[in-house]
Amino acid sequence: MQAAISTNNEADARAIVYPLANKVASYFYAKYKRDIRQDFVNNPQGIIILGVLYAAKERHAATINMSASLHAPGQGFAVESNRATFDCLLSAVGSVIGLSDARNLWQSIAAGATEETAIAALKVIGRRVAGVITVAIMVYDLGSCLDWW
Repeated sequence: MQAAISTNNEADARAIVYPLANKVASYFYAKYKRDIRQDFVNNPQGIIILGVLYAAKERHAATINMSASLHAPGQGFAVESNRATFDCLLSAVGSVIGLSDARNLWQSIAAGATEETAIAALKVIGRRVAGVITVAIMVYDLGSCLDWW
């Protein structure tokens, strides 16, 4: 991935982004029963960004649930770990679509917006700014933030 980014090679970035988008879409279908491939035809970048936002939603829910049991011994680190992951996820999306748009989109998702609402907003925002190389950089930065590599 780093080679595709450092050489700014769109074909190499596409070879990374497209399979990742398929994995995200498969997960989204299994979890939410919606095939987002149809919503983001020829836009795997949108699938990945939506996936990162929904991963943040799931992490945020886990953090809230764990905070409720914070009084239990040993739970503090897990809450902090989830918070750090959540921050990495939102920062990654903000680096692609802009912090203001990322924050607004996140707030609507966290408040319970439907998948349709989030997808519609992301289609408008994502097409404007999210190229294949930009999303590959986002994934690489997210992985670095989360110590994946």
